[in-house]
Amino acid sequence: MRTVFATSFDTMSMILSHKRLNELDLFKGLTCAELEIVASVMTLQPVQQGDILTRSGSLADQLYIIISGVYMIYFRQGRAFTLQNKGSLIGRFDSRGPLTVATFMYTSIALTDGQVLALTAQKAATLLDAESAIESRLVRNYRQLYKKQMSLFGIVVKESRESAPKR
Repeated sequence: MRTVFATSFDTMSMILSHKRLNELDLFKGLTCAELEIVASVMTLQPVQQGDILTRSGSLADQLYIIISGVYMIYFRQGRAFTLQNKGSLIGRFDSRGPLTVATFMYTSIALTDGQVLALTAQKAATLLDAESAIESRLVRNYRQLYKKQMSLFGIVVKESRESAPKR
């Protein structure tokens, strides 16, 4: 098994058109210009069967958005689920900034070859600091998707003042 690390592609905007990015719920409501900015910080990452995307307890510094493939999400309590829907989230997007320390709640492993969009915490912080209009929509969309997805796993996500965007 290998651990997946995002690598940058200069052709990201060519690989994922604005239309294709806008098809993903996370990016709904963003303008073409905003989608271009988002595409500039995202990487399209090929994933091989057996790749580990996240490890439970390790630093939560990546968000992956499924483009293709099947992934197992395994919680410490012994529960496991599979994700395969385009646009499903793996990992974490933290709007509180790069100094926030959070850990992954689960381990995620690729069950098949596929592709994910990857966003590092550092690039997310840069994006959110520079683009407040994108921040409000992206954070809102992320929270809705994350809450919905975690509810499928039987986990209740509570909103707190800590999870509010920094300003």
